[in-house]
Amino acid sequence: MLRVLLTVLLPLAAPFLIYLAWVWLVRRRPAGGVLAVDWRKAPWPWLLAVGLTCALVGFLYLYLSTGHPPGTTLAPPSVVDGVVVPSHPVE
Repeated sequence: MLRVLLTVLLPLAAPFLIYLAWVWLVRRRPAGGVLAVDWRKAPWPWLLAVGLTCALVGFLYLYLSTGHPPGTTLAPPSVVDGVVVPSHPVE
């Protein structure tokens, strides 16, 4: 159940929870009537750069840490005695 929570529900709910927290923070006004957070003053270029950097690092990690060496011949998936055998390298 914990695995389902961490791998399915949390990634689906995270953007909504972050948005709700942001809306709550923006609508909260101190006694002076000024917004607690002014989104127009946010460091958008830095936030965009950090987000793109994180995405590129993740893609680079997946590219370098998965797969087979170049020139490897793969056998296609097949059904053997009613069991699906996934693709695998042929030696």
